[in-house]
Amino acid sequence: MVNVKHKQYLIMKRNNIIKVIVIGFFSFLFQFSAQAQDCSKKNYCDFDLGEFDYRSQSQFGIAYPGDTILVKTAVYGKTKFKYNIAVCAHPHLENVEWKIVVPKRRVKKEFVRYISDTIKTQKINPKYANETNEDEIDYLIETGDYYEYDAEGNEVYSKIEVEISDTIYKTVKYTEEVTVYDNTKGTNFKHAFNKPTRIFIYMIVPEGDPEYADDGDCYGIFIGRVPQHPKSKRTFKR
Repeated sequence: MVNVKHKQYLIMKRNNIIKVIVIGFFSFLFQFSAQAQDCSKKNYCDFDLGEFDYRSQSQFGIAYPGDTILVKTAVYGKTKFKYNIAVCAHPHLENVEWKIVVPKRRVKKEFVRYISDTIKTQKINPKYANETNEDEIDYLIETGDYYEYDAEGNEVYSKIEVEISDTIYKTVKYTEEVTVYDNTKGTNFKHAFNKPTRIFIYMIVPEGDPEYADDGDCYGIFIGRVPQHPKSKRTFKR
């Protein structure tokens, strides 16, 4: 009887342990999900973001010391929208830097190799042209002529060597990232782009204190826009 009770106790204890593990696991998932969702509801900017619509292109999340966050997006031309871009993070993520770059396509010529060659040819006095195989005569090469006289005193051109040198280049296409704005110029970037443009937004979090290297916090990359035409103007305040 004692053994049966002991067995039931062990089974109940095992079931309780399993319940604790399962509840803890789902609690972790819920807290993680809630934390990630909460970032989209937090605004750590200490300035007014203005009446722009930030709902479609902004990005929120959790960053850690030493992280670099990159957001790639596209903006319309100034005939449609004016934009306001700002990056704000929890004070725990100190001295956060950010910049906006525009990728530009560039083309340049790149040195590949240098070619040097020597060709041999022959040029003779026209007086003897009919007596020589014309396939061996090159009348175009004038540089470095060497000639001598025959018994009758006529100039007779002998074989000459001409060095041909050439430099080979190739055309290289590449993309250069041009910085159009960074946070040293102000807290936010208000701009109407001339044409539809791809932009990259970098947020750089310094390493900070190693003791807090594993502690992350929320950030927000705000990309807001407002229509340029007054008739269709709709504004949104965050």
